[in-house]
Amino acid sequence: MKITILSLALMLVGLILVLTSIGPKRVEQSYYYLATITHQFKYRGFSSTLLNLVNEHRNQKGLREIEMNYRFCQYGYERAKEVVLNWSHDGFDRDDVCQECKNVGENLSRKKMDPHVIFEAWLNSPSHRALIEGNYSFGCVGVYSDKDNFITALEVGV
Repeated sequence: MKITILSLALMLVGLILVLTSIGPKRVEQSYYYLATITHQFKYRGFSSTLLNLVNEHRNQKGLREIEMNYRFCQYGYERAKEVVLNWSHDGFDRDDVCQECKNVGENLSRKKMDPHVIFEAWLNSPSHRALIEGNYSFGCVGVYSDKDNFITALEVGV
């Protein structure tokens, strides 16, 4: 726990140093970036548990693990936030997350549940299972929550 708190403190100090050396527009972008990191940090245990469940299943099937990728973590958060307003896979676009990827995919969940429950629900759905067992090599679980919503987005690519 000390290392985690120290890492977060160092990140904040670095951000403050950056903010003092850039213009107002960049300050606004930096605050947004910090808010995103802080939100994802809050749900890191949830996200890593869900990705671990996916990888355990993939291992049992003889498939390679999905390696966590920061770009997909950021995109997962953005997608989870976006689908609060429009619950669908509309708007999911390979070019938004990974232009050099051959293929990308996503699974979504909209209720606050234990990661094990979400994983089992995905396995019981043929299309969600196909993504979990698909030919993907990296990805991440993004989470967005507010007082009325809790959205989980598994984003993967190859």
